[in-house]
This record gives sequence, C-alpha cells and structure tokens, in this order.
Amino acid sequence: PAYFSLLIIGAVACLFVACAKELQPEEFLKNVASDVSLNKKQEDEQFRISCSFRPAGFLALAELQKSGGNAIYKENFAGELKKFDNALYFDFTVGLKSNKNIVAQNVSTQDEYARMLSELTYNLGRDFYLLADDKDTVRAITYNYSNSYGTAPDARFLFVFPKNVLTKDVKNLAMIYEDKVFGINRNIRFDFNAADLTKKLPDIKFRKS
Repeated sequence: PAYFSLLIIGAVACLFVACAKELQPEEFLKNVASDVSLNKKQEDEQFRISCSFRPAGFLALAELQKSGGNAIYKENFAGELKKFDNALYFDFTVGLKSNKNIVAQNVSTQDEYARMLSELTYNLGRDFYLLADDKDTVRAITYNYSNSYGTAPDARFLFVFPKNVLTKDVKNLAMIYEDKVFGINRNIRFDFNAADLTKKLPDIKFRKS
C-alpha cells in the first residue's frame, strides 16, 4: 500500500509540474489571447465587436517581444511590468461584418473623415465605462485609438481604468459602450468574472542571464 501511495503522489507531482510548464513568450501571448474568459465577442447582422482584458504581464511582454522576440530576460520583464501594473486594460474592437472600413462607412468628404478621426482619438472615452457589480460606474483614466490609416477595416482602442475598481468584494465587471458614432443603435455590454481577471497566468520561460 505504501508503494502504491508513493506512486500516486509521484503521479500527482508530475501532473502538477506539467501544468506549471513555462511558456515561451510567444506561447504565453497566444495562451492569454485565446482564453475565452478574458476575450469576449458579439455579432449582429452588421457589426463584429470584441472586448479583451489585457493583463499587465501580457502588455509588458508584448512590448518587449517587439524588439527581443522570445529572448527576454526576467529582469527586463520586471522593469517593463512596472509600467503597466497599476491599472486595468481592456482592448475594444468594432468592425463591420462586410469587412469594409468602419471609420469611413458614413463619410463622404475629407473634412468629415478628419472629424471622425478626431472623435475617435479624443472624445470616444466618454462613451465607455466599467460597471462593478451593476452598482458603481468607473470611467477610463485614458484611452488610445489605434489609427491604422486605412490599412485595417476595424477600429481598435485600448482603455485604461483605475486598478482599485477591482476590490476583493467585486464579483463582476461589465464593460459598457454607449455608441454614438458607429450606428450600432444599442448599448454594448461585456461581462467579466472578477476572479478571471485576477487569476494566475502561466509562467513565462525567460532567457537565462
């Protein structure tokens, strides 16, 4: 019996080690980007809309990978992480199912296009907020519109929210968008379980010094 107990303990330990396998930076980014609890999507007859929670570690690693590929040192990652670790980040994308340029869909002149870009760049933040447990409304600290200059059909934004909205008592965070720009004609809501936003992510395989 003692022998079999040791075998069982050993098997469990091996399973734990396998589950705790370190991922290469590229694998880590793919893992987080494919996690359905962190990446939400909606579609209707005309629009494709998605909202993704971006952990600080994901953003820090993505920045480092732009220049270093998979050869990333733990010390460099720790330094980059400090830039992102005091806020919550949500990536929001809206596009047309026809794959036409959503920014230019209702624009007929250069002046109208310029006004549309100005609206997306400077004013859209007022139409987004987080709702904590359907009670407390939290506005974004700032946001960034990724202007593709016509090379991509979708409009993409990164919203930055205060980290203290995610207290230990909060169970659900909802990202709300009250559209006044794209003609969606309804409020968009994406719900996230607070426990998913604070869960441990896979370990990263760093380059040894």
